[in-house]
Amino acid sequence: MSFTDLAAKLDQACIDTFGVTANLYPQTQPETAVPITGIFSTPSMLEEIAPGFGVAVIRFFVRQQDITPQPNHGDQLEVNSVRYDVYEAETDAVGGCTLKLRIKG
Repeated sequence: MSFTDLAAKLDQACIDTFGVTANLYPQTQPETAVPITGIFSTPSMLEEIAPGFGVAVIRFFVRQQDITPQPNHGDQLEVNSVRYDVYEAETDAVGGCTLKLRIKG
């Protein structure tokens, strides 16, 4: 089994165990919700909205091949009625994708 296959299996096992469901709203189809599952994480350096009001920048890890259309800058992601703007989709060499999100203002 190749490294890519092993990494994909590990990514999927983590998403199955720790993942939460979200809705992706592509900017090309803003009224269409695309359900996706991923793992939230906060970056090592926190950027607060305002002191004491929570983190403005978060990360959402997904398997890129599981999402159609592919997430891009300008899309929106909604989790538990909170909307975030996707400002970067950073892919890795083995099919993972980290969406960098900012809380929608």
